[in-house]
Formats: sequence, structure tokens, C-alpha cells
Amino acid sequence: MNHYSILSFIAFLLYLQAGAYIFNKLSHRPLNIVFSLLCLAFSIFAFFSAFLYSASTIEQVYFYDRLAAIGWTTFPILMVIFFVLISGNKSKLILSIVKFVLLPMAVGSFVLIVIFNELEASKLYYHYGQTWRFVLSKNSIPVYAFILYLLLSVFLSLIILVNWYLSTKTNRGRRQAIIILMSLFVFFIASTFSNIVIPFLDIAMVPALAPINSIFWVAGVFYALVRYQRDVLSSDVISNLIINHINEFVLFFDNKKRVFAANNFTLNNLSYSSGEITRLSVSDIVPDPKMLEMYLEKFGKQKSTSQIRTDLINSNGDHIEVLLSLLSITDKFNNNFGFVLIGIDNRQKSLLEKEIAERKKVEKRLNNMKDDLELIVQQNTKELFDANKKLQIEILERKRAEAQIKHDLDEKIKLVSEVHHRVKNNIQIIISLINMLASHKDVTTDDSEKILQIAERVRVVSAIHDILYSSKRLSSIDFTEFIRRKTEELSSNLMYGGKKKKIKYKFNLLQQYLEIDKAIPCAIIFHELMANAINFAFPESNDDHSDNLKQKNIIQVGFYKEDDEYTLSVRDNGVGLPGELSAVKKNSVGLQMVNILTKHHLKGDLKISSSSGTTVIIRFS
Repeated sequence: MNHYSILSFIAFLLYLQAGAYIFNKLSHRPLNIVFSLLCLAFSIFAFFSAFLYSASTIEQVYFYDRLAAIGWTTFPILMVIFFVLISGNKSKLILSIVKFVLLPMAVGSFVLIVIFNELEASKLYYHYGQTWRFVLSKNSIPVYAFILYLLLSVFLSLIILVNWYLSTKTNRGRRQAIIILMSLFVFFIASTFSNIVIPFLDIAMVPALAPINSIFWVAGVFYALVRYQRDVLSSDVISNLIINHINEFVLFFDNKKRVFAANNFTLNNLSYSSGEITRLSVSDIVPDPKMLEMYLEKFGKQKSTSQIRTDLINSNGDHIEVLLSLLSITDKFNNNFGFVLIGIDNRQKSLLEKEIAERKKVEKRLNNMKDDLELIVQQNTKELFDANKKLQIEILERKRAEAQIKHDLDEKIKLVSEVHHRVKNNIQIIISLINMLASHKDVTTDDSEKILQIAERVRVVSAIHDILYSSKRLSSIDFTEFIRRKTEELSSNLMYGGKKKKIKYKFNLLQQYLEIDKAIPCAIIFHELMANAINFAFPESNDDHSDNLKQKNIIQVGFYKEDDEYTLSVRDNGVGLPGELSAVKKNSVGLQMVNILTKHHLKGDLKISSSSGTTVIIRFS
């Protein structure tokens, strides 16, 4: 089991746990049920993908992908339904699109892929590296139908989420919308790149990772549902608000004028525990209980009284000045059960008065310092003006120096470019002289062909200078660009028996820059290997009616760098080298030249094998 299978199995467990948690812990609303179904679809997708990544045969791959399709054909429609429910969207247009367009597309995709098994016609799997990758068929209708179904689902989802964010009036809704929108965007970009773009372009980078990328979306939605779930206003919520969050004195008295409850602010400021304060009466809390009783008798039939100024006594006997209000506690039959004492702490007001007095003193001192500060500002302004004048002169001098440096640099760049241009012209003169020598009447046909091969190798050096001349870098070239240009040039001129050869090229290239002293021998080597592969690996031509074209005439080119070592490889599945490898090396002028350039100029190693075609690998530092 490879690491992709392990990641996919971990994703399966996370999806399953998230769906089970939402289904069991939160209320069984349609929203939570649809999310649980979504997690089930992703868990099916991830579970069978875990087996797919490490399958041993192609039959197993298609079998597990068919089972995984139960999840990846159903999650887009469930995703849109989930967004409709969580946003409360009631647009008739969107609901009609979901019912009459999206739902038939979902059912059609499920039937074509899961029931009628159209996978083999839509996906062409091949084993690469440690896992399986696939190429999307460009002629398969189910492929385009599913992509359209997926894009329409994402487009509707974005419209619903953006409209929800703009229309909601609660902070909870806005936060849910932005979290889900961001997670959906990350999931869509990552999955589209790994499951559609890369397979469609046949780029061997990473396998299809949608079952793993889905973690971003599921995690975002799970967090939004759990962290910002809808609260229900109840007596418990109200009681918790009063007890824990109201920063005023709140004491509850029964009709016998004894305390039976108080909030945390009161307990902390009066230095009582919740058990101690219930043993107190009005006379233990207020220094003048008779005044309080008078107010109780005067306003006994009223729900509340006006504020009165008095003190509250804490456990240490200290007095706290407060403004008290009294509220009567009655039931629906107007029976009195006691009263609530609400006190506003006057200590804050005293502190505020002291702060105001202190600020007045500070303001007076500031007014006294104003004149001194104005004088200092005037002096500093004059100094800044003088310094600014000097700075402008320095900036002007620096600009002049920078202009001179730029002028000198431009001249040097022009001189280097002129040198490269003259080198190119000299190479063209050499090529012309070689061509003249090849066409001389005293030169035999065989010698002429060998001389023309020398001209072709010199032309490779000229091509290197062409790329160097057009590059922004003057000392190194993008060698991957040269490989693509040279391959296109060689393949466009190949004929066999009057018919153009049909060869499929596969590239494994990473953009690498080579210094000119490495690029020229490496370019000659690549030209020699590529020309040999194209000219001699496939002695017979093929046309559009050849059988098994996908298994014939393939040339693979690789160029990359690992651990400060470059690797250049040319592989073909042609007829291989004729005879013994040692004899071929001895008799082939091209391979002798490749060997000499590799060992003496690149200081590298050359490996040649002729099993199932010809493979040449060159490694150098």
C-alpha cells in the first residue's frame, strides 16, 4: 500500500467520523442529514480510491473506480442541495435548475458510469511511479457530460454562497458563508487541477487526488456547522447570561426578604460564595434595611421602583456605593414570590470623576508647554528644511551616477550580444564551407554524407547560440527549450518510403539552465541520440490505419536535475541496436563521439541498453 492509499484511507475515516458526529450530536434537521449523506459519498469515494491507488492489475483499477464512482457521481448534486438548505435560498430559478437540469445530469452520470460501466471508454489508466494515473479520453461523451455536470454544480454553489453572504444579516451567517466559500474554492481548484486538467493534458505529475483534496471542503463545512451552530433562546440561555455575563449587582430575595441567588459579579465583589450568600437577609446586605422596607411597602403593588442611592456591605464590612432598583417577582396570577435587587456600581463614577480632574490638570500642563513646543517645532522645521535641501542634492547626484552605470551596462550588454552574433555568423561560414566541401567533385558520396553529418553537428552548436542570443541570460540557456525545438525540427523532416513517420514523443522535462560550456556538448549528444532513435529505431513507416498504434513508435526524452546531478535520457521501443553492444560502440562514429563528449567534456557517465528498444542515459555534474 503506497502513501496515496494511506492518505485516502485516512480521509475515508475523517469523512465517516464527521458525518456520524453531525448526524448524532446535532439535531436531525434536513441540513444535517444532507451533510451526513455528503460525508457518506466522500467516504465511499475515498475508501475505494485507497484500494485503487495500490491495485496490482488494471482490472482491479477499473473495478475499484467503478465502486468509487458511487461517491464522485453523487456528491455534486448533494453539495448544491446542502448549500440551498444552509443558505435558505428560495430562488425559483435555482430550484428549477436543480430539479430539471442538475438532478437528471446526476442520475445520467450515475447510470452511465456505475450501471453501464463506461469507465474504460472514458479513462485510460496506466501505471506510473508507485501508483495508477489516467488520461481522460477526448472523444468520450460521458467525460464531457460529467465535467459539465461538475462545473454547473460548482457554479450554482458559488452563486448561492455569494448571495447568502451578501444577503444575511447575522454575523454567524456571514462567517459560515465565508468559511464554506473559501474551503469550496480550495477544493475546486485542487481537484480540478489533479483530476481534470492534468489527466486531460496527459501530464505525469501527480495522480488524481480529489478524494484527498475533499478534506479541505468537508473540514471547512464541519467547522462552520459545529462552531457556528444555530442557538436556541431558552430560559437556560437567559439565566446563564444573567449569572455569568451581567456586570452589575443582581440579588434575588424571597418574600421573607432572604437572599436565595446572586450573579457572579455580586459574589465576587461582596466576597461571598454561592452557599454563604443564601444565608443572608436584607439587613446583612444593606446598612439601612428600614429604608429598603419602606420602599418595598410603598411600591409593593408595582413591578419596579425608581433608583435609590445606598450602600451594599461585603463580607469584610466595607461599604460599596450603589444605585439600587427593585423589581417585583410575580407569577402569571400576580402572586408575589419576592423581589430582585439590581445595583449599579457607583465606584466607576467616582473613578471617572477623579480621572476627569486628573485630565484637567494634565490639560493645564499641556497648555503651559504649548508655547515651548511651538518654538521647538519652528527650530526643527528650519533644520529639516536645510537637511531636505542637502538630501535633494544627494539624490540628484545619485541619479546621475545610476544613469551612468545603466549606460555603461547597456553598452556591455550590446558588446556581449555583438560577440554572440559574430560567433553565430562565423559558425554559419563554417557550415557553408563544410557544405561546399561536401559538394566538391572529388569527394565521394560516402565521404560527402559524413561531411554533411559534421555540418549538422556544427548546426547544433549554432542552434545553441541562437537560443543564447535570444535569451535574457548571456551565459546560460534553457536546455529544455532546446530539446523541444530540436525534437520538433528532427521529427518534421523524417520520411520513410515517401511517407512521414508517425512517432509519439513523451517528455519528462524540468526547466534547467546550462552554462554554455556544458550546453554545447550536451546539445550535440542529444542531437546524435535523437537522430539515431528517429532514423534507425523504427525502420518501417506506419500510417493512421496501423494496429496498436499506441504501443508503437514511442520515444521518451527526459532531462532533469537531482542532487546536483543532471540526467539526460533518450528511450525508444524500436528494434534496438544491431549485434553486440560493444561492437556497435566500436563501429558507430556517433556513439564514439557521444562517449568522448560525455567523458571528456561533461565528465559524466554513459549507459546504453538494448532491451525492448534502445535506452541511453547520461549523467553529469
